[in-house]
Amino acid sequence: MKVLSRLALISFLIVLAGCVPSLYPLYTDRDVIFDPGLLGVWTETDSKETWAFTRSAEKEYQLVNTDKDGKKSNFLAHFLKIEGGMFLDLFAVKPADLQDNDYLLPLHTFIRVIEIDPRPRFSYLDPAWLKQFLEKNPAAIRHEKINNEILLTASSPELQKFLLAHLKTDGAFSESTELKRKEGGQ
Repeated sequence: MKVLSRLALISFLIVLAGCVPSLYPLYTDRDVIFDPGLLGVWTETDSKETWAFTRSAEKEYQLVNTDKDGKKSNFLAHFLKIEGGMFLDLFAVKPADLQDNDYLLPLHTFIRVIEIDPRPRFSYLDPAWLKQFLEKNPAAIRHEKINNEILLTASSPELQKFLLAHLKTDGAFSESTELKRKEGGQ
């Protein structure tokens, strides 16, 4: 039962954002900053999906992602800058349909932030690239393969080092997605 619950959440995270899940956060307390430029409701051009960022603590955001069908997913988000790279670390709050299960494994996902101003632009670590890279370089970063999906198990400093090393690697990150402020989404 525990394994099935973990797989359900891993699958949820991968499907939701196309992101690679991690057991540990990307940030350490000294890396986290708050940028009010992220606050508000954002959308992609010609998309019904929204990203609503509100402040939930001094250096923490609440993110409510609403997909094109109106399904909402809640995250705690931390914005961080490390050695010239900017990222969002998203921690999924238990999805409503899995609330009664106490065996869920808390996981993080990461989004590369290319810029915030004038509009946020994001990019994702490509799961297919990572899978192929780790097949050739299995010792590059600690991970587990679960149901043919990658779960990163490296520490926060190891994650940072790996991501920074691949910021300019062809194919490591997806094409960027630019968001625009939704009308009335202050």
